[in-house]
Amino acid sequence: MWCTWNRGRVRLEKTRGSAFPSSPETWQRLGLQAGLNTSHKRGPWGLDGNVGFIGRSEQEEALRFGTDGNDAPRLDMTDFLLELSHGEDHRVALGHVSFGAHRLLADNVSHRGAAVSSQLTEHHEVRFTALRGNAIVGYDHLLGISQRDHRIYAASWAFTPRPDVPLAPRLELTWMDAAILPLDNFDTGQVRDAERSRGIGLSVTGLGERLEYQLLHALSRFSNPDDPLLDQGLGLVSVRSDTADASAARFLWRKPEIGRLGEAWPVTVEIETLWDRSDPLYRTVGAWVEPDRENAALRMSTFVGPIQLQAGYRQGRDNLDELVSLLTTRTREINTALAVPLTQIAGPEAGRWLPDLSAGWQRVYQFAGNVPDPLLSGFAATHLPDQVTRLTNLQAAWYRQSFDVFLGLTRSQQDNRQVGRERADFDNKDVNGSITWRVSPGFDVGLNTTLSSNRDREFALTRRTHSFGVNLNWYASDRLSFAVSLFDQKQTDSRDENTSRNLNADVQASWSFAIRWDDTHELPGQFFLRWGHQDNRFTDRVFDVDDRGRTWVINSGFSLTVF
Repeated sequence: MWCTWNRGRVRLEKTRGSAFPSSPETWQRLGLQAGLNTSHKRGPWGLDGNVGFIGRSEQEEALRFGTDGNDAPRLDMTDFLLELSHGEDHRVALGHVSFGAHRLLADNVSHRGAAVSSQLTEHHEVRFTALRGNAIVGYDHLLGISQRDHRIYAASWAFTPRPDVPLAPRLELTWMDAAILPLDNFDTGQVRDAERSRGIGLSVTGLGERLEYQLLHALSRFSNPDDPLLDQGLGLVSVRSDTADASAARFLWRKPEIGRLGEAWPVTVEIETLWDRSDPLYRTVGAWVEPDRENAALRMSTFVGPIQLQAGYRQGRDNLDELVSLLTTRTREINTALAVPLTQIAGPEAGRWLPDLSAGWQRVYQFAGNVPDPLLSGFAATHLPDQVTRLTNLQAAWYRQSFDVFLGLTRSQQDNRQVGRERADFDNKDVNGSITWRVSPGFDVGLNTTLSSNRDREFALTRRTHSFGVNLNWYASDRLSFAVSLFDQKQTDSRDENTSRNLNADVQASWSFAIRWDDTHELPGQFFLRWGHQDNRFTDRVFDVDDRGRTWVINSGFSLTVF
């Protein structure tokens, strides 16, 4: 069992310019986090449970404020799980449970509900689940399945014919029947609609030392029930229920050693192929699957001693029914990556000053696979996509006992070849570096800087950003520590039209303490004192705008763990 109580108080704050001061109501904050874990065993039976709580003094910080507004309780339950088990093979769970290992039908759906699982024999395993249609928190709807039209029922049966043979296929059949109402998931803003889907999925997997494979297929019938609130006399056409399927396959082959380049340089190879396809109208409540899409990919990894080389190719397309009124988008992607740890190759003596190097290159080509009928689609030649994007990165890193150094260069180029937009190209460059110096076991200093440029060829404009940061951490004792950070960022452009500068500084002291409860228990806590400063300035010479705001604040707070 654990419980943490937090309190913070802003003691002094001052603002200048366009900066807005904090509301007095936000100067005091009380926070509470608590949890209870319990475990009981008697013979083959076991009972495990856990529950979590969170509390806030301010209404707008309550856990369910986003969904219940001013009715949200300040002390609320975050989650709970109660699980009864008999040995390792039979379990019954209530609370926040998860279901689904089929990514095309039911993919790890984690909601409040009930689940029963049983390993009947070494060959057969079954699982039954009833879940709420959306994710919730709080004391209401403890079981989560009280609403008839807002439930997800699912079951699975797994059959392993040869448990002693890893590569032998393992078959798993998944069934799901779901109906959900247009209710938001907790802490997620979205536009929801009533949905219903029924489906069945088959998975065949094998895990061997050199070969892994997985074959997936799912059949789902999806519908949107009529909502009278949406019609409003407009005579909307009802959504037609439709049955569609989706398939996927994955094969991975590895060769631990195909040869050697010297005694310490074994050569290994790993090849992976991926393929997936979903019908144009495929949808399911239990998983996110992009409909009307077919993708294929090939990846190869090679190790030559400590050197690693990766290369991959991916292609995809949509509009599988080749409708003349729709645009078909095709994608071609090539990527490579190389890692060369010079420190390990040269050895500890010769390589003490050598870096570990890595590099990557990627090319993505997206283009129109057809020319839609202009009368049916409204597409013109200037609407057809045709673009190539290239990304290159180089990195060098030194990791030593007393310091770490990192240098990186990233460049991305966007080549737009679309008719009428041939000059809508971008060229981005980022150069960054950092160093961390561990002066002593309790004191370290960090420096980092970044130089970025973005060139817009169409408007002949280059925007530049320069940032610099400093971090200091000093652990004066086991209880007392100090932290200092400074960040400065400046943005300009090649025409001197806009400039901006952001300066942030922060100094904090923390002191840990413990209140002795008895000879074996104590209540740990922490007190902190913080000073912060922000200075933001923006200048627009085109519209004659010069805006500046400054804020500095001193605040303190403490936390106490009661249990």
